Amino acid sequence: MLKAREYHSSSVLDGLLYVVAADSTERYDHTTDSWEALQPMTYPMDNCSTTACRGRLYAIGSLAGKETMVMQCYNPDMDLWSLVDCGQLPPWSFAPKTVTLNGLMYFIRDDSAEVDVYNPTKNEWDKIPSMNQ
Repeated sequence: MLKAREYHSSSVLDGLLYVVAADSTERYDHTTDSWEALQPMTYPMDNCSTTACRGRLYAIGSLAGKETMVMQCYNPDMDLWSLVDCGQLPPWSFAPKTVTLNGLMYFIRDDSAEVDVYNPTKNEWDKIPSMNQ
């Protein structure tokens, strides 16, 4: 990485590794063995979680210094972050772990067995049956 950091999140999008922190976003290209500094998030977030979905990078977390949870989206073609108007977020106590499967984003809470699902195409939230543990 270009800058040493802690409390960051990473995801792979189109074969490139993205590392997102409150004050920076970087991308690693393994074919050229090089890092590139990108635009930081529009609204810095503390300890965010990231996932790639449908050609975009999503970050979810608390706004820096606040208890407000938000979702932001990174467009790699434009090198631009934007706030996602995704309606009422589930009542998470802190940033959930995230993963994408078949165009849906799954948010797994650390403090419960509940799993929330977000469909960015339909801009809809849903739940799936809770995990066993």
